[in-house]
Amino acid sequence: MSPVEIGLFSIVAIIALIYLGVDIPIVLGLVSFIAIWILRDSMDLSFALLKIAIGDSAMGYTFATIPLFTFMGLIVSRAGPGADIYSAMN
Repeated sequence: MSPVEIGLFSIVAIIALIYLGVDIPIVLGLVSFIAIWILRDSMDLSFALLKIAIGDSAMGYTFATIPLFTFMGLIVSRAGPGADIYSAMN
């Protein structure tokens, strides 16, 4: 297969998987993993690049702050100080 054919097949696979209801990050990761595997004929390279991509995204500032901010809101909501603070300010 030529790189152009693999690219076209990847685009068709992305569209098909999205229409089947698979989450977009999973679709993009899976298709890119398979495309690199086919292009370079090396599963080890595909796994290495996948590991780098996951590591880089997990170390991002947004990945750490948004879930922690949501967790803090949940704790304040369930523990009750949110209602006490609102009553005191009112």
